[in-house]
Amino acid sequence: MVMKNTVLKLAALSVLILHLACGEKKPATVKSTETSIILEGYYNGNNLFVKNPVSTDGFGYCVNEILINGNRTSDEINSETIELDLKASGVREGKEIRIEIKHYKGCEPVVLNPKVLD
Repeated sequence: MVMKNTVLKLAALSVLILHLACGEKKPATVKSTETSIILEGYYNGNNLFVKNPVSTDGFGYCVNEILINGNRTSDEINSETIELDLKASGVREGKEIRIEIKHYKGCEPVVLNPKVLD
């Protein structure tokens, strides 16, 4: 019985060590401030979509700039829906990514598929 418990404990310890050694990726995080949304995670080959409402003054849209890993995106942001082509931004699949969506105060865009960064 003691031998069986020892083997089970060693097996559980081995699984834990293997899990830590493989460096399992943490899920995407989404932070929001008064004038920006920040997403952090891993690029998995899919594009990100953002619903971009009309600004509170009725002229233009909420989003005024999007940064991908600190670089301004060349994707079109003056529309109701924004598709961020992350591959075109130079992000390699499986690599960490940070997206900052800057918007006007009092008007907030909605990230439609944040799970693509898990």
